[in-house]
Amino acid sequence: MENKKIHGFIYENRKINAFDIIGFTKIVKSGGELHDEIRSDGRWDILKNMNSKNKEIYGIASQDKECPIKCKENCKSCYRYTMGIADDENFIANLEYDDLFKFYVKESDWIVFKLDAENGYGELWGKDPYKMITELGYNYNWDLAIHIDVFYENNKIEFWMPVK
Repeated sequence: MENKKIHGFIYENRKINAFDIIGFTKIVKSGGELHDEIRSDGRWDILKNMNSKNKEIYGIASQDKECPIKCKENCKSCYRYTMGIADDENFIANLEYDDLFKFYVKESDWIVFKLDAENGYGELWGKDPYKMITELGYNYNWDLAIHIDVFYENNKIEFWMPVK
């Protein structure tokens, strides 16, 4: 896969088959809320130990019918953020948690932005990834209507946008 650049951000096109993520979920105003909770309370390491091979942590921002109802502030801008691990043949159940949330990610083409965790995420949103994918000749894939943050060991992040 060839890396390209747009507005200073490295990106690549990927076709990714459907897959499942299992982990913790919360209705939030910002995915950073759950990310910070999981990093500080030990669930980050628990997630990593729930898959024997794939140690990447996936953060999925999505809308569903529970979002406006369960939001503390009763706002319309809340969404579900799920942080989890790949639920594949290498998944290891953690019996301590029986309330894990399973998220099915449909097959799609994706634009994947490669970022540094320390800086880059805010800059990406400042330049509007929706406009960037349009500049690249794609439309956002509303059939999925999600974004995925993939957190890697080396403090790198990939930001995935489904496209058509």
